Amino acid sequence: MESNKKLNDLIINLKPKVIRFTGEKFPNELWNSGCQIKKNKNIAS
Repeated sequence: MESNKKLNDLIINLKPKVIRFTGEKFPNELWNSGCQIKKNKNIAS
């Protein structure tokens, strides 16, 4: 449970940055590479 709370805090802290990025014209190449990295991490773990 403690690790979940830390993870939630991390997500809450990161959200404004994500919104700031997506609010402007975000390069599709950068966005797609970010999604690929997330998918690869999920498979690895």
